[in-house]
Amino acid sequence: MSNVHPDLRKIARHAMVARGFLVDTPQEARAEVAAEVEPSFETMKVRDLSSWLWSSIDNDDSRDLDQIEYAVSESGGTRVYVGIADVDWYVHRQSMLDRAAEHNTTSVYTGVLTFPMLPERLSTDLSSLNQSVKRLAMVVEMLVSDDGHVDESSVYPAIVENKAQLTYNAVGAWLEGKADSPTRSKELQDQLRLQNAAAGALRKARHEAGALSFHTSEMNPIISPEGVVLDLEARHQNIASYLIEDFMIASNQVTARFLDEKGFPSLRRVVKTPERWDKIVSLAATYGHSLPRIADAKSLEEFLRAQRQTNSTHFADLSLAVIKLLGRGEYLAKAPGEKTDGHFALAANAYSHSTAPNRRFPDLITQRLLKAALS
Repeated sequence: MSNVHPDLRKIARHAMVARGFLVDTPQEARAEVAAEVEPSFETMKVRDLSSWLWSSIDNDDSRDLDQIEYAVSESGGTRVYVGIADVDWYVHRQSMLDRAAEHNTTSVYTGVLTFPMLPERLSTDLSSLNQSVKRLAMVVEMLVSDDGHVDESSVYPAIVENKAQLTYNAVGAWLEGKADSPTRSKELQDQLRLQNAAAGALRKARHEAGALSFHTSEMNPIISPEGVVLDLEARHQNIASYLIEDFMIASNQVTARFLDEKGFPSLRRVVKTPERWDKIVSLAATYGHSLPRIADAKSLEEFLRAQRQTNSTHFADLSLAVIKLLGRGEYLAKAPGEKTDGHFALAANAYSHSTAPNRRFPDLITQRLLKAALS
């Protein structure tokens, strides 16, 4: 047996190039990045919310932090604030940096190498909501009622500061009672409990409306310094990842509605009513469950919920099968007043990607539309 191991980093770069991606930032764009400096926060005429107890929850190895969260308990609900990194401040429209990001449209995570949409001086530094530094953000504010509905919402720019960079594993294990708190701060512990309760209410209301419940797992390679795969570790969703997912879904819905109300176009993330619904009906029948002949999200969610309770061992496989049959999501440009398809899997009529502008180009476009609407 040969002891020669393939260079997975070279393979990853070759695969990117073969599919038309840029693997290195163009020289002109690097020059633009080198000239970027932090804004003068003292002279900015925007709300300064940097004293609030903002925190982020992300993967253990995440360095491009797009969102931070803060919540306040009110009579009848919880006021949730989601701060989203103001990437547009640094990536000017039609600049070389903008064109390179538009070409790739997304950061690509291969397991052995990450190919960021934006150079790391931005995505992991100046435009990342890192701990203990002031940053510009677009804030989505929403009043989440006790029954999980968003009764009020607004969007505006602000100065923020991430006070605690936390991880899904640590926060999830603590919220599930399996580990000690990731922080000694009683105030931050109360924050996380409050956020989790609000997220749970959003999740419950969403699924009652027909949003689909899936459970998937990812296999992440553990790589040696030489680029050799040493092992594979499974990454599962937990209560902390659901918390962030719920806030991001709600924020994306608020963003879409905000642009509609302002009479502005938007870029919608759409999952159409599945054309292969008959295949989903047949799949459910193999599990002894009868679905209606006409696509119905609530009925499908009832089937998924039942399977999660009675067939948890194989639910990830079932989830993947249903996701494939639903079909790919797509982006659609929506003109003011025009009707478009919604997001079938989320039971959302209005949904725009807006919460990851460091690593998704559509989110950066949406951020620019929000600023135009606000001005």
